[in-house]
Amino acid sequence: VPPLYGEGYSSIITLLSGKFANILQNSFFNNLADKNLALIIFTVLIVFSKVIATSLTISSGGNGGIIAPSLFTGAMTGFLLTHTMNYLGLAELDRINFIVVGMAGILSGVLHSPLTGIFLIAEVTGGYVLIVPLMIVTALSFFISKHFHHDSIYIAPLVKDGIKFRSEKERYFIQQMKISDLVEKDFVAILPNMTLRQLVDKITHTNRNLFPVVNENKKLVGIVTLDDVREVMLTTEAYDVILVDEIMNTGYNEIDISADINNVLELFKGKQIWNLAVTDKGTYLGFISKSNLFNNYISVWEHQKKDEM
Repeated sequence: VPPLYGEGYSSIITLLSGKFANILQNSFFNNLADKNLALIIFTVLIVFSKVIATSLTISSGGNGGIIAPSLFTGAMTGFLLTHTMNYLGLAELDRINFIVVGMAGILSGVLHSPLTGIFLIAEVTGGYVLIVPLMIVTALSFFISKHFHHDSIYIAPLVKDGIKFRSEKERYFIQQMKISDLVEKDFVAILPNMTLRQLVDKITHTNRNLFPVVNENKKLVGIVTLDDVREVMLTTEAYDVILVDEIMNTGYNEIDISADINNVLELFKGKQIWNLAVTDKGTYLGFISKSNLFNNYISVWEHQKKDEM
């Protein structure tokens, strides 16, 4: 399959020049009597083989590129569709137009960049008369590819390594916030050896429904919420028997004060929680609430808008 060797631009030029049968040169399929059928079989083989060959080349450390194989695959796919339709007599389609549009479509889907697909192909081929078909195909390709794979081929390996990407504007607003500015410290801390009676007394003197449990060294060891004590609050005879460490929840989520603000967002998004404990090397500092985080985000955004005006 000679067209698999190299970047594939020579094969694209061959197709665009209308010399379709020339891509069969030096291959077994050139010996077949029915050249049209040979072209269909050969092109099907090329389309699937190019994807595999490119994957093997890049994954093994080679420098196969992304754009050239995408253009090659797109050109071959566009040609395959039209040549098959024409051969079967289902329609009479212009092969060159579909080759051009196919290149833009595959490029848009692989790179998640429809505008690049439109203008690169239109500029290289001089095919601005096809601007509307290019727009339709690249848009469809982009949305279909985005639906099945959220990240482009360039970003996917970075996301796999834990690097999250946001828009430039969102990233700017997020970086304006600091974890230290979001920490709320008005929570009433309690000790693990406190009785239920002492806890109930603390509850009646605060409007918070969450209580951090800290030891003598100010280390956070658990949390108690109103839901944790709701069932035993009415059992007055157990007020002096039940201790805090018996009802506290040790499955809390926490983050260090020195962490990246993006980690806070990921925890709120991934864990579906409303409060996040903040510690300094294990020492309890306070909590960040989801509402306070987003209120601060909106405040930074509004402040930036005023500056722009």
